[in-house]
Amino acid sequence: MADQAEVNTLTRSASPAALLEMASGAWTTQALYVAAKLDIADLLAARPMRDEELAQAAGAHARSLFRLMRALVSLGICSKDSDGRYALTALGGYLRRGVPGSVHGMVLHWGGQLWEIWSHLFDSVMTGKTARSLLHGEGAFEMFAKHPEQAAVFNQAMVDITERAAQGVLRSYDFSGMRRVVDVGGGYGALLAVVLRANSAIRGVLLDLPHAIAGASRYLEERGVLERCELVEGSFFDSVPGPADACLLKSVIHDWPDEQSAAILDNCRKAIAPAAGKVLLVERIMPRRIEPLPAHQGIVRGDLNMMVAAGGCERTEAEFAALLARAGLGLARIIPTDSGFDVIEAACV
Repeated sequence: MADQAEVNTLTRSASPAALLEMASGAWTTQALYVAAKLDIADLLAARPMRDEELAQAAGAHARSLFRLMRALVSLGICSKDSDGRYALTALGGYLRRGVPGSVHGMVLHWGGQLWEIWSHLFDSVMTGKTARSLLHGEGAFEMFAKHPEQAAVFNQAMVDITERAAQGVLRSYDFSGMRRVVDVGGGYGALLAVVLRANSAIRGVLLDLPHAIAGASRYLEERGVLERCELVEGSFFDSVPGPADACLLKSVIHDWPDEQSAAILDNCRKAIAPAAGKVLLVERIMPRRIEPLPAHQGIVRGDLNMMVAAGGCERTEAEFAALLARAGLGLARIIPTDSGFDVIEAACV
């Protein structure tokens, strides 16, 4: 049950202005997106700059960039001193590329590919189809096979969010005693890399489509675990490499409707050791009762994103249990983490 004081605080702010603030929130998405496209955070991390110098470095129209920078100052991404120099704030630091906690890739994803798709939320609500399929006639992963630049943005966005979640998983779940772990649909292998670095006895397998495996080798080498990884190009709808002590699936099942999700989980069940093997889903769990709280807003935002972009959904604990049962798996336990994700541990029944 939500904290009633927090709910009361939110409901007391009810006003036309509060609702208009929600409705106009798209301006922040695009302001941050343009800042990420221009690498403003990395430019300012090198040294503070004035308007003209920053415009030249970014290759942007000076007066227009000045207006964007005012917006970024208002959002706390940077500050401007009395001499007219912009400096990056601690918050703005997370807009840099490749730094711990970076959200640069995710900002590019939300302001780019997802921007067009979300503008057709109405069509998804009316038809039950993804906006992506209505606009382009195909799903995301079919598009990524044809458009490597879009695939690269998506995969980096998944790295951004997975690196943050992975530390929470590692703090909450004990992988000791395992010898072979398969990261199913793991993109560049961000979660697998964290597990391998913390557990020297484990060897990893990364299974994903070619658009992801193409970048995984470099990513895993940079993190010093490539020599303990087997990279497998393939579809989890066909099979999952076994035998495995555990199959890891981070934000995979929420991409797919029940029928496809059950097929993925069935292949995972076939890949794990029948007696002691685990299937570990790292997902957000939809609360049974929704309250006007930031945490709940985050998960329902994710659910709507699945509706317009991928065709899947966020699920309740009961829905996960039923889905696992369809694949011959039993929900053993749910381990909360401090990252907003839970580890759903399942085993053969």
